[in-house]
Amino acid sequence: MAELRAEGLQSDERYAESYVRSRAERSYGPIRIGAELRQREVDADCIEHALAEYEGGWDENARHYYRRHFGSAPPANYQERAKRLRHMQQRGFGMETLRALTDVDDVADD
Repeated sequence: MAELRAEGLQSDERYAESYVRSRAERSYGPIRIGAELRQREVDADCIEHALAEYEGGWDENARHYYRRHFGSAPPANYQERAKRLRHMQQRGFGMETLRALTDVDDVADD
């Protein structure tokens, strides 16, 4: 591996950027992608850089996945809202993004 790195044939930076792009296209968020890269022993600086340089927009990815998965109807109650939040957190999206998607005002009245 050291020889490949020395020749520029293997790069953690390129791997991290490619991995971020690939997983983001499958609607995973930055928290989960970062954790997956850490499991693969990619350098923390490479991970941070790749996540910051992602051009797709994390909020837009979350919004698109949320609408595709849950539809446009608001959560029926707070339990449904909590279920949706947990699902999105497991996909790797942060709370600031999720609050915008599942604002308290969008819960339907019973």
